[in-house]
Amino acid sequence: MQSNNKAVVNKLSDKHFLKLRGAVAAKGETLTSLAEELSITNQALGNKLANRSPFTLWEMLKACNFLDAPIDIFFDPKLHNLQFMNRDRSA
Repeated sequence: MQSNNKAVVNKLSDKHFLKLRGAVAAKGETLTSLAEELSITNQALGNKLANRSPFTLWEMLKACNFLDAPIDIFFDPKLHNLQFMNRDRSA
């Protein structure tokens, strides 16, 4: 059973930062050039893209400037669900 859970985790980690990867490709850049811009190694960037280590705020801002992209490229689209703001406020 644990091997099934591990496969699910690996499958999910492949989907992290798809918007960021797309922005790199759309700009005509490579992950290597992004790593260089962030002053980190390719391995460190790979760990961040695999969600094994976090991006710092500085890295996120620097990447957005480099790619001319909005900050939301770092966030899962599911996090943009703001239905909770439509609650009835009369209570």
